[in-house]
Amino acid sequence: MLLQELIEVYPEYEQQRKYGWFLLKYDMSLKKYPKSFYKIKGVTVTMTWIKDDNLEKYKPATQVYGIVFNKKGEILVAREKSTEKWQIPGGKPEKGESIENSLRRELEEEVDVKVKNVFPLGAQKVEFPGNSNKAEGELYYQLRFVVILDKLLPQTIDPASGNTWERKFVKIEQITDYIKWGEIGNAMFSDAISLWKKKNIPV
Repeated sequence: MLLQELIEVYPEYEQQRKYGWFLLKYDMSLKKYPKSFYKIKGVTVTMTWIKDDNLEKYKPATQVYGIVFNKKGEILVAREKSTEKWQIPGGKPEKGESIENSLRRELEEEVDVKVKNVFPLGAQKVEFPGNSNKAEGELYYQLRFVVILDKLLPQTIDPASGNTWERKFVKIEQITDYIKWGEIGNAMFSDAISLWKKKNIPV
C-alpha cells in the first residue's frame, strides 16, 4: 500500500452497530464525506470517500479495486506476500481499457477470480500536494466496485509481479479487522455491504 502512516482521522458521519456491520448516515446537504489524513514523506495527504454509481467522471483514475462477495456474503482479501497487509484486489487501468474491463482483468490476473456481476460503488479522492508521481498528479481518484464472484479459479502467478497472491474470504463483520483504512475504509465497506444487500443478488 502507498499510504503507510495514518496520522489523524476525523469522523464526519453518524455510525451505528447493527447486525455486525456499520450503517453510516452522511450529511449530504452539507457535502460532508468521510475523510482520512495520512503522512507521506512529511506531506499530509487527504483521502475522501465519495459514494457514487457514476464513476466515469472521476479522472484521472489511477486504481480500480473490487470488493468481491462470494455466495456466503463473505469478502475476499488478498496480499502479495505474507509480510504485507491484507487488501482488496485490483490494480491500475491500462490505456484504452474501460474501467470495468480493467477491474475484470486485474481480478483474474491477481487473485484468479472470474467475475459474475460488477456494480459501481464510489471513488476515493486523493489530494497529494507535491506528489512526485507526475502521472498521478496532486489530485486523482481510486475507483471502487462491488463484485459478485462467479468462480474462484486455481491460483496462478500474477504476470505483473511474478508472485502468487495469498487470498481468502472473511466474514463481513471481520473485514475492518483485516483492512484498516480508518474512516474512509469503514464507510466504503459499509456502503459495499449495503449495496450487496440491496441488490439481493442470487448467487
